[in-house]
Amino acid sequence: MYYLGLKKNTVKNSNFFEKLILLKGDDEFSYEHMFGKDIDYNAMANFNEISRYFTICIEKVKAKDKNAKFMLYNQAAVEFMNDTSDIVCLNDVELIRLLNNKPRCRELVSDVANILDYKFLKAGEISLAKLDKLFGQKNGKYVVQQPIGFGGEGTFLLEGDIALPLEKGITYSVSKYVENPLNINNTFMISDNDILIFEGSIQIVKVEDQLRYDGFDYEGYKNLDKSMLKKVFETTKEIAKKLQSMGYRGVGGIDYIISGKKLFFMEINPRFQVSSQEIDRRLVESGLPSIFELNYLSFYDKKKFGELVKKIQK
Repeated sequence: MYYLGLKKNTVKNSNFFEKLILLKGDDEFSYEHMFGKDIDYNAMANFNEISRYFTICIEKVKAKDKNAKFMLYNQAAVEFMNDTSDIVCLNDVELIRLLNNKPRCRELVSDVANILDYKFLKAGEISLAKLDKLFGQKNGKYVVQQPIGFGGEGTFLLEGDIALPLEKGITYSVSKYVENPLNINNTFMISDNDILIFEGSIQIVKVEDQLRYDGFDYEGYKNLDKSMLKKVFETTKEIAKKLQSMGYRGVGGIDYIISGKKLFFMEINPRFQVSSQEIDRRLVESGLPSIFELNYLSFYDKKKFGELVKKIQK
């Protein structure tokens, strides 16, 4: 089993993989080493290039090891790959595309989760004056978000009459900026018969011209009000049930914000996340399979996965 991912740190606790094929680092199989330059793995515009690199590496590995199989950090890459026959743990491409589309995803879960009030506008229609009129504010702050992006890429803060680097022809979702929000992430895993929900984390978000993910805090999450922890768990479970009925399998994450005493759904991440490394560490230290092996089992050994879900959830 080979890993197609970001950097060594995200899998440092796992012994599930024979070799790592990475975007960052100076290893033999790393994009930086092979091409002598960095690549932004959060920019959807780079996914064609990322997929080309993964394809080159897969061909090199398969030339020496015909039994090699590969697991992706982010399934969105397969949309640009011609041959996915040796890649394991894949969901339907159309389903992944749907879940990565933030506006469509909010509509999908609106019957089981609270959603912020959103307006959908073309890039040329977005101005402070227009948004103030739409939302009934004066000199308000707004979050402007492109349909698909990772790690905060394409999520802008509009404050004052500044020009945002928006792309013509793209429809953006716009909402009021929630002051001092608590950003929450909850990881789940789905098989045919079981749903596993891990402990959540507080996301650390840098508020600059773009709202960028900057780390995670699992310990701080434990100190949240117990009724809110229950609400996060139950909302994640309801969304996971919906995904399960749609055929989604394997690992994923959900982002929320807490404002006051309300929990609002933000987006689904149909992939591993940076915070997966902490879950992986805790699993391995507890003598349990890694998060990557659990992901594999959720697809290919539902009975064993179901047994482990009972043990871990307890």
